[in-house]
Amino acid sequence: MATAGASYLSTGPSTIPDSEREVAAPWTKSAVGVGACSATYLVLFAILGAIGWVLTKPRSQGAAPRRQPARRNAGAYELRRVSIAFDWTARARIQQALDHIARTVPMHDDAGRRDALLRTAALLAESIGAARYAAHQSLRKEASSAERDFVAMTDGLRARYRHETRGQGNLDAAPDMKARADEGLGLVVVTLVVCGLGASPQLPGRVDRDALAAILRDIAPPSFRVVALEVVWSPAEENDRMSSAELEVHYPELMRVDSGGGIGRVQCTFCSGVFPAELGRCPGCGAPGPSAPAPQQPYVQR
Repeated sequence: MATAGASYLSTGPSTIPDSEREVAAPWTKSAVGVGACSATYLVLFAILGAIGWVLTKPRSQGAAPRRQPARRNAGAYELRRVSIAFDWTARARIQQALDHIARTVPMHDDAGRRDALLRTAALLAESIGAARYAAHQSLRKEASSAERDFVAMTDGLRARYRHETRGQGNLDAAPDMKARADEGLGLVVVTLVVCGLGASPQLPGRVDRDALAAILRDIAPPSFRVVALEVVWSPAEENDRMSSAELEVHYPELMRVDSGGGIGRVQCTFCSGVFPAELGRCPGCGAPGPSAPAPQQPYVQR
């Protein structure tokens, strides 16, 4: 069960009209976690944990991802979120690299935030072949609402874990954890939340590896000023494992990158137990698992 997380956070003053000067002071953010163990850097990484969102409806496998609405001209700020779940072939390397970025990259100004963002995007792009789930969105915001909505989005992510064990700020001691066989080798979910001034390429209307690679490549064009950045990954600890079955409960907004089998929540045809398809066999009775995962249904935010 994913219970530990990590994060790093970096924010700075924004250039805004005199009429809205009250939001020009450096953004501030308090760290409040309700989920499991995590890591973050705002530059903020967070590991999302056990108290997550619960699916209220089943998910259909063939559902097309929701198309990105047309970008509006209003709003000088762009608030962008990109979430990608990577499987066990890249999980440990990504966790270690994110922790290194959080500890070593200065993030106190625009240049530092841009450097952290580009390093993180490059890291994820290198592992895009291991991407199994993803979601992305882009919103245009006025100066009066950019900070508020950024904080609301990142707080919503961090509320899915109980402990923040890596990254920056006041960190929690990692609880005693032992990887369980019924969780498999585990996945890691990494989320980038970026708020900036300027234009960046419009997000594609699909979720696949080519689209994700393009998003990461174009995450911060030269003319785009990174005002605030938070990176959240979950889980953060090696022995804190999150299976695809658990992921689909705690991250219902993430869609499968491809329709191949071997991942997702499946039900045993013999004992009716639910388990992650990557195990290959039901951990309860030992029966072989189905060749394809259960259908995934479109996420409906409530």
